[in-house]
Amino acid sequence: MKKYVWLTILLIPSVCFANGGLPIIWMLNTYAFLVGIVFVFFIERAYLKRFVKAEHQSSLHKLIIKFNIYSTLFGVIALPIFMMIVQLEPLFYALQRGTTKETMNIVWWLSLSVDLLLAYIGTVFIEYFVLKKYNYWSKDMTSKALLKHSLTFNLFSYSALCLLVLITFIYFKYM
Repeated sequence: MKKYVWLTILLIPSVCFANGGLPIIWMLNTYAFLVGIVFVFFIERAYLKRFVKAEHQSSLHKLIIKFNIYSTLFGVIALPIFMMIVQLEPLFYALQRGTTKETMNIVWWLSLSVDLLLAYIGTVFIEYFVLKKYNYWSKDMTSKALLKHSLTFNLFSYSALCLLVLITFIYFKYM
């Protein structure tokens, strides 16, 4: 029963958006966003579970939700700035002569990629600072190793999110 409560909480977007990049994903595809929440939680939990002391295993769920809420707040605050970049860059290219629709699409996707990279960097450091505050980790876990792990599990999370967006984009374009 307890597992179902956690799953229900994870499916409520206002409670746990999970990562600074998810608000950007939400703007592109709500389905990928909703599925992404679940993927992010389970990817990060599976990754961090290996490094948590046995007595703190039960607290891992709360910690993951907590640091994802913080990184989501970053994403929500930074999202307007990131989206402004996405909208302004193509505008500059549109002012040039001979700009085609294909070129505009490429510029837009490149701009979005930069935005996701900025969200990734912000997420990594926010989640690292939250993780660093807790003494849940095995004795050999240094600050440098914790940062490396934050980089790694967020890379897995963001890769899953990007894959979800790509799959849904292809599905809606060709189906």
